[in-house]
Amino acid sequence: MKFRNLAAGFAVGVAGGTLIAVLNAPKSGAELQSSLKSGSGNMKTQMNQLKMEANEVKSSFLQTKRESQEVFETLGDEVKTMISNFQADINPNIEHIKKDVPFVDLRPALEGQPQDMFFRTDVHMNAQGAAASAGAIARAALPLLGGAKGGAVIR
Repeated sequence: MKFRNLAAGFAVGVAGGTLIAVLNAPKSGAELQSSLKSGSGNMKTQMNQLKMEANEVKSSFLQTKRESQEVFETLGDEVKTMISNFQADINPNIEHIKKDVPFVDLRPALEGQPQDMFFRTDVHMNAQGAAASAGAIARAALPLLGGAKGGAVIR
């Protein structure tokens, strides 16, 4: 009995809703169908337009990617050429400096010493390292300066 009452109420509700919708519809059935068809056509047109624009963006992105790769390859070659030219320009000067500018190799003065020549916490010389380096530099500089004056002794 309950189911029958429920089904009857449902049928009356559907019939009433349909009647109200038909009476209040702003357009006739044929007009509504044609309106839905044209709306569907407009939506298809818009979707096709959107698809074409997305493909254009994709093509533009891929073209930019290709062009960027070419530019970076060219730029890399240019930078390599600039570095080679720079090295060719400075190498004669480096050779001149190596031949004509005296230098002192401090490794023999600092290596193999009984005490530490550097602080344990960093690469700076301690007092012993500084004294050994100063002695090595002075011994190398004296011949360039005309020898020791006044009997100076350099350790």
